[in-house]
Amino acid sequence: MSTDNHFPYRIYGAQQDNSSLRIHHRSFTSGSITQEDWEPTAGFESGHIVPDPLNDDIVYGGNYDGFIGRLNHKTGENNNISVWPDANIGRGADSARYRFQWNFPLFFSPHEKKRLYAAANVLFCTEDEGISWKQISPDLTRDDKSKQKASGGIITKDNTGVETYATIFAACESPYEKDLLWCGSDDGLMHVSRDGGKTGAMSHRKICPNG
Repeated sequence: MSTDNHFPYRIYGAQQDNSSLRIHHRSFTSGSITQEDWEPTAGFESGHIVPDPLNDDIVYGGNYDGFIGRLNHKTGENNNISVWPDANIGRGADSARYRFQWNFPLFFSPHEKKRLYAAANVLFCTEDEGISWKQISPDLTRDDKSKQKASGGIITKDNTGVETYATIFAACESPYEKDLLWCGSDDGLMHVSRDGGKTGAMSHRKICPNG
């Protein structure tokens, strides 16, 4: 979930097997929040959704398989700005260029308002609204190929994106210190960078006791 600076402020979230939406936290027209107070927004059924901190009518939404959409609510313009727009559905994660979690991190810098981050097995950022993306880290996972094979039975496979492993599952930039980044992987690693990834590497420590 995320919110914007509109009044009344709006809450953003995805609905699995449905759509993404933004909804007013209170209503101006009645004593309760009704259908008039919500509308579809960027993204789809999974993933993080974040409004532009400089213009909350521009919204960015993630979805499985690394999809990132940019929606301008004023104009209706809706663009695919994915880092690597190649759908890997139906294949194992070992065949993907980048491994994106079902609900991969997508977040703005609290210090550089134009900087949007997206995380796969590596961390990316853009400062031109997704026209171009820059990789700012190496692979921050264990990259265990034995856990990236196609899932499901011999005949019926189950590779929708939710099964992807060895990904960055959580990431953020410190709200107090510019360029202090943390990334945690779903296979037990925690990384930190104090220069916004400029050195091309992030120090790490294991957080999984058996890793």
